[in-house]
Amino acid sequence: MFTDKGGNDERATYFYDTKVKRLQLNGELAIPPTYHRHIKIAGVKRKFTGFNRNPFIGTFSFKNTAFMLLNVHLHFGSNYWQH
Repeated sequence: MFTDKGGNDERATYFYDTKVKRLQLNGELAIPPTYHRHIKIAGVKRKFTGFNRNPFIGTFSFKNTAFMLLNVHLHFGSNYWQH
């Protein structure tokens, strides 16, 4: 299961064993540009300009347990947020 291409033409993916069943609820989280101005994080001065790679949600089941996995590409470290 793959996402569309994101930043640097990269894709997120889930590989799973045939014992795991893929469920129907799957998708990417995208925020329309008109909503970007409403996204604020305490202590962060930089404006949100959208995701470089959209978070990707996949739902699966194994035996009697259903679960969701969220694939997220994060920037970390204080230097990134101060630019």
